[in-house]
Amino acid sequence: MSPTRRIILTSVLLFAATEALLLIHIQYPDHENFDEFHYVKAARALLDLSANTNWEHPPLAKYLIAAGMKVAGDRPFGWRLMPALFGSLSVVGMYLWALLLFRRQSTAAWVALLSMLNGFLFVMGRVAMLDVFMFAFLLYGIIAVTALWHARDRKQADRLLVAAGVMFGLSMACKWFALAPWVFSLLLIVFIRTLQRSGSTLFRSPQPGTDEWYTPDTFRHLDWTSILVGLVVLPTIVYLATFVPLRWVPGPKASWSGLLRMQRDISYGQSVISGWHPYSSFWWQWPATRRPMWFAYDAQPNDREHARGVILLGNPAIMWGGLLAVAICLWHWLRARSRTAFFGFAWWVTLYLCWAWVPRTLTFYYYYFPAAMTLSIALACVVEHWRDRRWMRWGQWLLLAVSLIMFIGLYPFYADLVMPASVMPAG
Repeated sequence: MSPTRRIILTSVLLFAATEALLLIHIQYPDHENFDEFHYVKAARALLDLSANTNWEHPPLAKYLIAAGMKVAGDRPFGWRLMPALFGSLSVVGMYLWALLLFRRQSTAAWVALLSMLNGFLFVMGRVAMLDVFMFAFLLYGIIAVTALWHARDRKQADRLLVAAGVMFGLSMACKWFALAPWVFSLLLIVFIRTLQRSGSTLFRSPQPGTDEWYTPDTFRHLDWTSILVGLVVLPTIVYLATFVPLRWVPGPKASWSGLLRMQRDISYGQSVISGWHPYSSFWWQWPATRRPMWFAYDAQPNDREHARGVILLGNPAIMWGGLLAVAICLWHWLRARSRTAFFGFAWWVTLYLCWAWVPRTLTFYYYYFPAAMTLSIALACVVEHWRDRRWMRWGQWLLLAVSLIMFIGLYPFYADLVMPASVMPAG
């Protein structure tokens, strides 16, 4: 089988397996699950063009939720159909990203399996909220940026810039959080191109190798005009284009100028969010999983001994092992300037520490979702670094086995199964 056919077949199998996993029992909870209250209502209003009720966020994710409702009905299965689809696409994206970084099928498949077993992906892929859509588009934008390191000619580089720009624009059109990785990608490329143009060897390895994070030839097919158009102009156009359907939604902003005023409203809506919530937490608590969240908790009618619940909790094996892996990636980058090590720590840092600068006091554990997904990449960097050690080959599959056992143990709490009330503390 050719490498291309193997990649396509593996992607299809991963998509099908993830979709099946996410769709089983997806009709529960049989009511709004956590913030579905906001977004299902907004999608319902957009479906009949009656109002834009959730003006605090861009509209694309709500269009997609509405599309699922149009196909499968205004019921829990319909609300969550598209999140499951994008959750499956995210697992495929993790496989493709890992394959691009490590050039090894077994490692890429291992990363995808870890992603499937991550409680963040499972829960967020089964709830009609904005984040899984934002992350899926963002992930494919990151893949396109990563592929720029291998661009063979100007034409391919320009295509990758266009792909990255479109994906970043669509991600921003789901949730403004995507601005941080978009800007990071732009600044990273500009920084490297500036160093190259100046002839500087700053942050270069003293012993150049095949995995060096940048070389004098990196991005040699990119020029400043292509970067400006691909990573500034195009994402902005794509983002703004998603607002055009709102032109026909009744309201004071049903005009072209009104669509631009929506950007001011979104900024205001995000900046004024404050207060306290029983499940709120601070960004420094998330990596240690100190504040997992109950998305739903329901006592059973006429049955005090049983209850249902959905808990958002990252798989402990991946969460804790991934933190150690990020630290090792940073050490390896400082020591050898490895490109894979750079991606292993830089993307986690970008997607996590940006919350330290967000001017809002009310934050939640689910904001850690994008950063938590990149921990599989950091773990793969460690595996690849010590691949020639027999203990690492055994350890790689041991970690996957432990992650599977933990996922199975937590599955009833992830999937809203009926459980003894004694093991499910009330939310």
